Amino acid sequence: MIRQTKYLYILFIILICTACNYNHDTNKKLVKAEQCIQQYPDSSLCLLNGIDARNINSQEQRARYALLYSQALDKALIDVTNDSLINIAVAYYEKKDNLEKRFLAYLYQGKVYSNAGNYTRAMLSLTKAEELINNIDIPYAIGLLYAKIGEIHNLLYNYPKSLAAYTKAYQFYGQADKEAHQIYAKINIGQCHIYLGQYEMAEKVITEALEWSFINNTSLCQRCIGLLSTIYTNKNNILKLDSLFNSRCTTEFNDDLTILQAKAYLYACKNDVENAKANLLRAWSLAENINDTTTLLHKDYKIKKMLGDYTGALNSHERLFYIQDTVVRSTLQKPIQSAQRDYFKSQSDYNQLKLKTNQQRQIYIISISIFILSLTLSYISVRIKSKNEVIARYIEITHDLQETLISKNHDVETITKEVKLMNDKINTLFNKQFLMIDKLSNTYYETHCSKKEKEAIYNLVRKEIEKLQDDKKHIAELESIINYYKGNIMDIARNSLPEFKESDFRLLCYFLAGFSAKAISIFTGDSIGNIYMKKSRLKIRIQNSTTDNKEDILRHL
Repeated sequence: MIRQTKYLYILFIILICTACNYNHDTNKKLVKAEQCIQQYPDSSLCLLNGIDARNINSQEQRARYALLYSQALDKALIDVTNDSLINIAVAYYEKKDNLEKRFLAYLYQGKVYSNAGNYTRAMLSLTKAEELINNIDIPYAIGLLYAKIGEIHNLLYNYPKSLAAYTKAYQFYGQADKEAHQIYAKINIGQCHIYLGQYEMAEKVITEALEWSFINNTSLCQRCIGLLSTIYTNKNNILKLDSLFNSRCTTEFNDDLTILQAKAYLYACKNDVENAKANLLRAWSLAENINDTTTLLHKDYKIKKMLGDYTGALNSHERLFYIQDTVVRSTLQKPIQSAQRDYFKSQSDYNQLKLKTNQQRQIYIISISIFILSLTLSYISVRIKSKNEVIARYIEITHDLQETLISKNHDVETITKEVKLMNDKINTLFNKQFLMIDKLSNTYYETHCSKKEKEAIYNLVRKEIEKLQDDKKHIAELESIINYYKGNIMDIARNSLPEFKESDFRLLCYFLAGFSAKAISIFTGDSIGNIYMKKSRLKIRIQNSTTDNKEDILRHL
């Protein structure tokens, strides 16, 4: 027995040493990953991938791992949309006094929400991080914070706030001596000035960024040239635009969407139609999202207008207006919330008060529960017999209800059959309502220009038919009859197809009434061949429309 106890003790010591050795090794990897995360994020990510997170027992190590892994993924340009990992760090550091770690946890939580498109929650997390900037000294991370805030405001078309955030990001990047990040921020500042119509300021800022980018970063140089071309195009400064494209900076960039549309505009100004269309066509092939589409439609409108293609310009303008209207409505529907600073300052006091209230409430609940439980136990024994009797009575009632339900189901099936039969009769009556006028129309068509003895019949038929040609009141009655029998299909068509003319709706009314092509030929004065062709075109136009009711309309046709 003593020997077995000794072996168990030795085994326990070995397990403790193994666990301590694993935790020590994990801690060394975390320290090394944190040291190289800024300069070598890929190496840091590789180190973190070598750690089995399931075997981390310490809450501090788990939170540290979660924060470092989120940072490494972000710096490696891997967009994470699942917040489960970063929430571990947030939950831990919210309770600790390490304000820098808490700041970073909020920052990367905001980035995760932003990647997922949840800008409201992202702004809430980023605002919590912003509350801590006066108590920490990590200007580079603060610059990242304001850059992300500026990006979200820009995505939500709030350009004044976006400009203010990017300006702060530029200042903190300067304090951190991050020159490249400052250039990124400066370009974003220039872009905000463009959106706000402040072209002089935008040109100054972007020109400064272009000088650095031309030497150090090709992609930034390309972006600067695109923004400058936008400025000169919007200002209609053809000389500067031509000078820009003839400079040494633009020789390498022939596949940039912004530059291509600016070149198309320049060629249009020079009446070089072929090159203008070629560059514009190339730009369309590079469009990737709705912003690219709206920009190109606006440019297409201006170029076609300059080239005298007013019909094409109008079409581009109408498409642009429709997309912009859709974007504005979508943006207004998004819940844009700015977290209030006073709320977050009082949140801690509120949580403490809530905790005390919950503790008192739990005491009251426990006391009342014990009292109720004692009463319940004594009451249950008395009520068991009576409950059994009630249950037996309920069983009898249940059987009665089942029999009643079976009878009701039979009645429902009978009524359903009768309703179906009635609908069939209504449809038959509807089809027969216009059968006589359709036959008269066929007779009128076939006996037109016949002998004099048929003139009386011909004149009588003609009077009835003319009511469906010119009599607005009679046509309105026809339309109301169709609405009554076919679920207001004409009203639905008029509300869903605003681009249709009155002649289109009248033709649709004839078709829905069930008139033959010969009858409609008489009503409209058109040939039968054209009637069939117009019906086919009408179906195609309805099918290509954006209305949600097009399937119902086509089904009736």
